[in-house]
Amino acid sequence: MSSETTPILTSPQQTNSPPRPPPPRVASFSHASSRGTFLRRFRKSGQESLEFLGAWFNMAKSFNGAGLFSMPWAMAQAGLLAGVISLFLFAYIAYYTMSIIVKMRRYVQCQEQFEQRSKYWRRRRLRRWEKRAGVVREPPQWQSDRPTIQYDDLVQQADHATASADTSLNAIEGSISLNSNEEEETSYMPTLYDREYIFSLVDLGWEAMGHFGEFGVYFNVMVGNIGVCTIFFVLTCDVLNQLVPEISNRLWMLFLLPVLVVMSWIRTPRFLASFSIVGLIFLLLGLCTVLSYGFVYRIDYLKWPWQYGQSSWINIKTFPLFFGTASFLFNTHPLVLPIEQSMSNRKHYQWTLRLAFFLGLSFNLVFATMAFLFWGDSIEGNATNNLPTSWFLSVVRVTLVMELVLTYGLVLMPVVVDIDSQILYPIKKRSRVAFYSLSTLMRTFCVLLTGGFAVIFANKFSYVVAFVGAICPNLVGWTLPSLFYLCLMRHRMNIVTFLWNEFVVIFGIFTMCACVYITILGFLD
Repeated sequence: MSSETTPILTSPQQTNSPPRPPPPRVASFSHASSRGTFLRRFRKSGQESLEFLGAWFNMAKSFNGAGLFSMPWAMAQAGLLAGVISLFLFAYIAYYTMSIIVKMRRYVQCQEQFEQRSKYWRRRRLRRWEKRAGVVREPPQWQSDRPTIQYDDLVQQADHATASADTSLNAIEGSISLNSNEEEETSYMPTLYDREYIFSLVDLGWEAMGHFGEFGVYFNVMVGNIGVCTIFFVLTCDVLNQLVPEISNRLWMLFLLPVLVVMSWIRTPRFLASFSIVGLIFLLLGLCTVLSYGFVYRIDYLKWPWQYGQSSWINIKTFPLFFGTASFLFNTHPLVLPIEQSMSNRKHYQWTLRLAFFLGLSFNLVFATMAFLFWGDSIEGNATNNLPTSWFLSVVRVTLVMELVLTYGLVLMPVVVDIDSQILYPIKKRSRVAFYSLSTLMRTFCVLLTGGFAVIFANKFSYVVAFVGAICPNLVGWTLPSLFYLCLMRHRMNIVTFLWNEFVVIFGIFTMCACVYITILGFLD
């Protein structure tokens, strides 16, 4: 048998196909292909990895945002008993969907590291590195150009190919398990913990459902960030109105608009991120002030939970308003993959997620329940509105305003960066002056857009939180991850897992429709 020719049947190691090069190193926001930003991104060489405490802190603080001030009002809308039970249910669903996002990321990454020769990865056609890099494989040789082989050699090569496929299958099974240790996973998949290889939620949407999944994630993240900026805008003006009641909320928006426009022009995320810890301290100070005032001045109004009438159990008519607020707090799924892939020791991710959920659920549950018990049905949509006017509370409100203003630019950053990379990047090659001028105009337009929405929801902070949480965080946090899981892993799941994910998809769509309908009715009334 000649050494230059290839027999009809060979094992994966004996093929004469060109060796697979590593995936192309595409920098962030480059247009090396038509997909641009949605290609794999590679971490900068000087970027540091997060330790366990750093990843836990980033995950935990994402569950405690400005929407927490509307949780007592949401508890009153749902009823105390129904609100507590629903909060546990929503937290578990969010924890489950965050876990399967990491599992799907490992599944897709494992498939891309192996030759595609067994039926295991032919069950679904996935995007391949050749398509992204523009590499064309050599056409197969015709059978007449190949020499024949003996039957014994054919059986031996078939057994070798089957063993290789079984090894690859076992490697994938071991690599995607969230309960295996890092040594086992690394032996299965040496590149699974490659910190130069970045995989985003948008990439996961593409792998599962093509352009529909990609656009669904991208649209929800963009619109969701715009909605969060609107919430910050409304809450900031609401707090300023408490400081100076003579100036209306809409007039405060006019005064605040130039400051937020200037914040949107900042192009260095590190400068904005440096204020995140300070802002979180201010936020916690405001929350602790509300509880402290309740324990000092409202303790005499405290009653047993069953003594609050209908609000003690469930309010059917306004119960959907609770969905949006809870979704807004727990559905921070776009942060899952960046945090998981930035950890220096990824085997600790599952414990990081569990501890972050424990802290977030405990803090939300305690604050919402105690504030509701202190004020009952008279609780305001913004919990700080229940506090009287004093010098200390004025200082707390000022710090809260500072936190919201500093965080506004950081929340808007992903939107304006994606606009620069997807829409305006070709202009940068021709004229940098035109690129930065149009980029500044687009950033200003985004701030004006959030200001326009804030004018509409000027005195409805709780309703805007419920409305935004019902649409974007609900879809990207519950519906889309379970839908992607059904598409990618449908041949690997049992009937119980299949029914559970179907329930999560239907539940997410139902809660979104019900909350949007009730929110619009409440806003019109």
